[in-house]
Amino acid sequence: SVFRFSLPCPGPELSVEELPRRQARLEAEWEQLSLGELFPLLGDAFEKEGQGLKVTFGGTNIESQEVLHTLQGDLAILVGCWFFLLIVLVLCTRRILLTLVGFISVCLPLPLAYIVFSLLAGSTAVSVPMMLAAFLATSTGMDVLFLYNDAWRDSAQHETSDGERLAW
Repeated sequence: SVFRFSLPCPGPELSVEELPRRQARLEAEWEQLSLGELFPLLGDAFEKEGQGLKVTFGGTNIESQEVLHTLQGDLAILVGCWFFLLIVLVLCTRRILLTLVGFISVCLPLPLAYIVFSLLAGSTAVSVPMMLAAFLATSTGMDVLFLYNDAWRDSAQHETSDGERLAW
């Protein structure tokens, strides 16, 4: 089955001034219907796809809502990973302040770079390559934290003063 929803075009009874207001009202009603009623139903049907039911859907606001829903789920996984990573960093460095400063110094440049990019480019769109770059920058930064921590510990076996340990 295929279901299509359409909004009627206004007739000559609407003035030119009234047309944008009606369009905004109809778009708000469509958003409420599609996001409030249809998307939850489609999401439930999509989860039952393996039971002999094939569901495909699309349209205004539906794909973006699906992406937003997926990103919200991924955000929960990200927060869990960050929490686990903080615990591992605390166990490796044995210092809470050092861990927090290192973690912030790795994660803070990402939102700052996005803000600067948005201001300079005039675009707030986030693309897949931008997300991959953020992942690579974060993972590389965390790796550097572990490497510096291990190098500092190893330098204690070879040098005595802090200056010599830094140079090592």
